[in-house]
Amino acid sequence: MIFVLLSTNLNSKKSEMITKVAARKPGTRSSFNRLAAYIADAPRKGEKVLHKYFRNVEADNYHDAVSEIKATQNLNNKTKADKTYHLIVAFPLGEVPKENVIKDIEESLLAAIGLEKHQRVSAIHKDTSHLHLHIAVNKVNSAGRVITPHRDYLKLNKMARELEKKHNLFILDTNKKSNGIKLSAKATDVETQTKETSFQRWAINTLQAPIEELLKKDNLSWNDIHNFLAENGLQIKPRGRGLIITDYNGKLFVKPSLLNREFSKGNLEKRIGKFEKSKAKMKSCSYKPKPLSKSAEAQNLYAEYKKFRESQIEKRNEMFDLYKKNKQERLKSLQLEFQEKRRELNSDRILNKKQKYNISKELKRQRKERFSNLYNSFRDERNRIMEVTQIVSWSEYLIMQAEQGNSYALSLLRTRDEKAKKTGNSIIPRLAKNKDRSALHFFGQDIASSKIHGNGDITYQMTDNSKFIVGQKDLHVYGDNCKALKAALLFAQEKYGNSLEINGNDEFLASVATVIKENNLHIRVNTQRGIIR
Repeated sequence: MIFVLLSTNLNSKKSEMITKVAARKPGTRSSFNRLAAYIADAPRKGEKVLHKYFRNVEADNYHDAVSEIKATQNLNNKTKADKTYHLIVAFPLGEVPKENVIKDIEESLLAAIGLEKHQRVSAIHKDTSHLHLHIAVNKVNSAGRVITPHRDYLKLNKMARELEKKHNLFILDTNKKSNGIKLSAKATDVETQTKETSFQRWAINTLQAPIEELLKKDNLSWNDIHNFLAENGLQIKPRGRGLIITDYNGKLFVKPSLLNREFSKGNLEKRIGKFEKSKAKMKSCSYKPKPLSKSAEAQNLYAEYKKFRESQIEKRNEMFDLYKKNKQERLKSLQLEFQEKRRELNSDRILNKKQKYNISKELKRQRKERFSNLYNSFRDERNRIMEVTQIVSWSEYLIMQAEQGNSYALSLLRTRDEKAKKTGNSIIPRLAKNKDRSALHFFGQDIASSKIHGNGDITYQMTDNSKFIVGQKDLHVYGDNCKALKAALLFAQEKYGNSLEINGNDEFLASVATVIKENNLHIRVNTQRGIIR
């Protein structure tokens, strides 16, 4: 799976695009039918789909296109390679690029990796705060050969640079440091999603200085390195062409060169010889996830989360103990019931062979049906236990707290290094002195639903299916001349005050002026075109 993060901004002269490759687990293959159904949002009848497309097929509808692609994939049943390539293009908050721009981005990225002529289906999803495009490409060509892109990450990055210039894409800084520490893209993603310190951050904070001292040793050996890492519950071992530092289970790892350039495989082998396996006895690793925020309030809330998590685990264990006991009793009871019926049938002296055969056949049918129903009830009970004792992550707990009105939990979800992005149809406070006032309450009758996302953004879905999203420092509106626009302006006025900055296309700015005039809103609005009163 490839993840490509794009942003368009007609007012920005700077540009950058992020590409990231997320590898599939070794030995697994994707299902094109399942992926295509997800892309088309088949279970919910396309509720989250804005547009969907299919390319390079003879079919004239999405369903037939998927069948045609599956037939092409069946031309090659010998390959062990994955036959499907999944590309995701995600746009930052508030971005709604024009259809021709999205189509060009799709075509250009696939052309860069040699898959532009391959069969594919795609769709734009609108279910999250960030508009995103899913593309499922058939890697099997018309001759039945599987084409796997080589060095696709580099090629996508190169094309990204060209697309930035062509469509004037917004800047996204990939080299920024997180709290003074430069983390890898993967570690940054982990911290963004979990709101907890990553293993990589812990390794940098804990090991970087001691490694620097270790490297000053004159007669440094592999044994010294192994002993030092073992004391910290870690080990260093080969992976691919380099080395990794990992815990005992191998689930947590970091590149040694990230801690110190002299700690890379090449530099170490030049200095102390070929890599030697460790003989040191490892202690337990001291890494434990902690909240990113170091404030006392965050630490207290995290302690409450740990207690809640432990209580859920304890509750789940108790419920599963009862479940297992009940399961054994019910299975044994049903087994004995049919054993008794079998004994009664065998000992009967009145029934003839044919009658016994028919009764025995019916008993087998009943037994199979009763056991099937019983196992279904066990499955339902197990699912119920899992649901009522859900083990939530720290970020999920913060969402729960935010939904219950905990404003500090919401602020932790919104913790990010980046500055507010003035992109898309957005509303931003004009003056820094505007206070973050309480949320609105007087337009609630037009709200159909609301949802808090993992990054702290809140989506308000209106009764006319338009929506606006409240971010940390701005609001983003989806739709023109809609209830969401009026609600967003009222929200912004209450939250930020009467002086606002509006960004968007000409149609959106015209809609803003109309809504302000028709509703007699006392708002001073600055735009790239001038002032709206």
